Amino acid sequence: MHDWTLLKIRIDWAESSTELTVLDEHSASRSIFFRGLREFSADRQEHWGPSGSINEASWDSSPTGGGVCLKIEMQSGGLISISADAVDLDGEPYMAAGGPV
Repeated sequence: MHDWTLLKIRIDWAESSTELTVLDEHSASRSIFFRGLREFSADRQEHWGPSGSINEASWDSSPTGGGVCLKIEMQSGGLISISADAVDLDGEPYMAAGGPV
């Protein structure tokens, strides 16, 4: 996900979901959809200057147990962390509790 561009983060509190809209390295629009949202945090202080580009991203088991977690470091220095039960990439199951689908 390095150099992908983050366009939008949408949180649906009632549905317990989060959707990231990003552009990949080919400028194609991609959707990362989290189901069963457990935790969300974002730091947008732009420690290294303004940027909408992703520096690095890592997937891991959720620290709350039984789910997945995506941690994104933006090229601005901001950090985003999302924990959920499962993740879909472009409408297809990508990760669920226990690892990649």
